Amino acid sequence: MRVLAKPGRRQRHSLAGPAALVLALVCLVQLHLLLRPGRRHTSADDDLGWHSSTGGSGQHPDGGGGRTQQAALHEPGAALHVQSQELSPPEAAAAGLARIRGAPIAFVSFANGAFNDFLANWVASIRRLGLPFVVGALDDKMAETAAARGWPHLLVGSAAATGGDAFFRANFTAFRGMGAKKVQLVLTMLERYEVQTIMVSDSDTTWLRDPSDYLAKYPQADWFMSTDCLSHQVEVEWQPRHNQPRCGHVAGNAWGRSFNTGIFAVRNREAGKAVLRKWRDALLDNEHTHFTVVERATGKEKDLGITDQVALNRLLDYQGLMPATQEEPRVLLLLNETLRLHPLPVLLFASGHVAFVQRLPWKFGQEPYVVHATFQRFPTSLHRQGKRARFREMGMWFLDPPEYFDPPGGGRYLTYTNGVRDVVAAVERERHGGAMPVLYKHMVAVSYQLAIFRDALAAAVMLNRTVVLAKSWCWCDYDWTPHVLEKCKIRGSDTVLPFECPSDFIFNIPFFEDNALPFRMPNFLEMPQVPVAVRRFQADLHMLPQRPAAVPGDPSGAVKAITEGKAPISALWPQMSQAELEAEVAPVSTSAVLAIKGMQPGLLVGFADRAAGQRFEALWQNITMHHMYWCCAAELGQWSAFKYELPKPLTSGYTPWEPPTLELPKWCADIAANERQREYVFYTNHPCQFLTNTTAAAIAASYAVA
Repeated sequence: MRVLAKPGRRQRHSLAGPAALVLALVCLVQLHLLLRPGRRHTSADDDLGWHSSTGGSGQHPDGGGGRTQQAALHEPGAALHVQSQELSPPEAAAAGLARIRGAPIAFVSFANGAFNDFLANWVASIRRLGLPFVVGALDDKMAETAAARGWPHLLVGSAAATGGDAFFRANFTAFRGMGAKKVQLVLTMLERYEVQTIMVSDSDTTWLRDPSDYLAKYPQADWFMSTDCLSHQVEVEWQPRHNQPRCGHVAGNAWGRSFNTGIFAVRNREAGKAVLRKWRDALLDNEHTHFTVVERATGKEKDLGITDQVALNRLLDYQGLMPATQEEPRVLLLLNETLRLHPLPVLLFASGHVAFVQRLPWKFGQEPYVVHATFQRFPTSLHRQGKRARFREMGMWFLDPPEYFDPPGGGRYLTYTNGVRDVVAAVERERHGGAMPVLYKHMVAVSYQLAIFRDALAAAVMLNRTVVLAKSWCWCDYDWTPHVLEKCKIRGSDTVLPFECPSDFIFNIPFFEDNALPFRMPNFLEMPQVPVAVRRFQADLHMLPQRPAAVPGDPSGAVKAITEGKAPISALWPQMSQAELEAEVAPVSTSAVLAIKGMQPGLLVGFADRAAGQRFEALWQNITMHHMYWCCAAELGQWSAFKYELPKPLTSGYTPWEPPTLELPKWCADIAANERQREYVFYTNHPCQFLTNTTAAAIAASYAVA
C-alpha cells in the first residue's frame, strides 16, 4: 500500500519533550535504587515495582526442557539457576540485576499478566543460556508474577494505565504510551548502566543460543533488527532489485521492507541511542498519532494508528534504493547516514513461518539463535494457545511439569502412522493421470488426515490411552489473504510443496485444549523428558487391508497374517468392533505405547455403548466446528475459502473414506464479481480454472514437486 504524507487528525500541543524527561527520570531513579551495591529489599522497592524471587507455582518456569529438530536443548546456565534458588527473593533479585551493570549483553522483554506464561517461557530460555536479563512488567499482575519467581523486573505500567491484565492492544492510547516506556527503559539501561548491547525480544520468543558471537561479526553495526522476510535464498544472494515481497531490506531494493521490532539489538553508541530517543518521542507526540494509507487494491484511504512498530518503521523508512555501507554490504546506512543497521538473517533469527512452517534452519543444518512465534494460523483470540502449541511441537516450550511427560502410574499412549503422501500420489494417478492441481491435492490430503486421526482418537478413547498426533503434511501453505491461492505458497517464501506442516494446519489445537482432549503433539515420545522405559516399551499394531481368515489357534487369523515365524504381533483391520479391537490389543495391553502401523481410514464401526458413541461424536463436533477450511479469513465470500471434508459420524454406521471430489462452483461465471474476486478466481490453481481448463490444471499441478 502507498503511504500518503497526511498529518494526524488529533491536533494537540506536543508534550514529547517534557514527557521524555519525566520518563527518563522515572527509569533512572528506579534502576538506580534497584542496582546500587548492597541494596536491600524494602517496601519502597515494592512501590517502584521491582521484585525478585526464585520459585514458581503451578508450572515449572525453568524446569523440563525440549528437543529441537536437531537435538535436546542443554542447559549451560543450570549452575547459575541452582545458585539463585538458594537465595531469598530480594537477594535473587539483587544478584540478577547486579549482572546488568556493564554487561556485554543483556536481554529485555515485556509482557502483561495475560501473557505471563510466555514471559515465563522466555525467561526459562534465557536462564538455560546463563545470560543476564530484565523483565518489563506492563501491569501489576505481571509484576506480582515476576516477584514470585525471582525475575529482575521493572513495573513499566499498571492496571490503571492498561485497563487491567487483558490484551491491552485494544486500548490504543495506553498501547502507545506503554511503547514509549519500553523504549525509555532500553535507553536508560544503555545510558546509565553502560550495558554494551541490549537485546530486546517479544515475550513470544524462545532463545536457543547466545547471539553474541553473531553480533560480533558486524562490529560496524549500531543496530540489529529482525525482518518478516520469508526467503533464506534471497538473503544468501543479497541482490539488488530482486523484486521479492517482505525482503526489501536487502541493499539496492526500493520496496518490500518488513522490519519487525519483535527482535532487535542496540549497541551502546550515540547513533543507536539517538534512534531510541526519536522513537520514544514519536510515541509521545500527541499531534501525530495516526497516518493515512491508500489500499492498492481498492484505492480507498485507510486510517492507521502509529504503534511502536509503525513508529520505528517510519523512522527507518528510506525513499529509493536501500543503501549500504561500502565496507559491508549487509550493513545498511540509514537516517541521513547516521545509523548503521544490520538486518538479522531469517535462518538464524527466525519468524514463525521460517521456523514452524518452512523449518528452514534445520533443513540447512542450523539451529537458530531465536524463534519468534509470528505468522499464526488462528485469529488473535486463539494466539496464546496456538503459539504455545507450536513451541511445544518443536520442543521449545519449557513450562510443562514432569507429570506432563511421566504422569502418575505411567503414561499410556497410542500413536499411528500417516501415509498421506502415498495416498495423494495414488489419487493423482487414478483420477488425474498424474497431473493433479496442488489445491486439489491439499483438500484430499487434509480429508485423509482428519479421517485417520478421528479413528485413532476413537481407538485411544476405547483403550483409555492418550493419542499422539502423527506428523502432518500439507500441499498448500496457509495465509490470511487469498494471494496464497496463486500457487499454494505465500509469495516470496522458500516453501517447497508438499511439506511437513504445523499440526494446526490440519487440526484445531486450541479447541483440543478447550475440550480437555487427551493428546500430545508430534515428536512427544522423542522428548528427553519422557522416560526411556516408556519410549522402549512399545507394541506394534499392524493394520491389514482386510480382515484375515481365521485359523486354528488364531481365531482372527491376524497373528499368522503378519508374523511369518516371528514373535506374535497384534494386528488390526478395517471395520473392527470395539470388542474386536480390545481383544486384539489384550496381549500387548501392558505396553506403554501402542503404535498402529499402516493406519488407514475405516478402522472402527463404532462404540459398543451407544451413550459412549454419542459422547465421542459430541467431542468430535466440538473440536471440528470452527476453522476447518483452507484460506482466506481476511476476505469475505465463498470464492476465497475451501471447507475441509470431515469423516462421516461413527454413530451413522461404517462409511468407507473416499477422496473428496471438488465440484465446479456455480458462481465461476459471475461477471458481476468485484475486482478482487476476479483476480483470485482467475488463478490457475482456483477450481474455477483447473476444473474447466486442462492447461490450467497442468500448470496448477506443477506447483508441487510430489
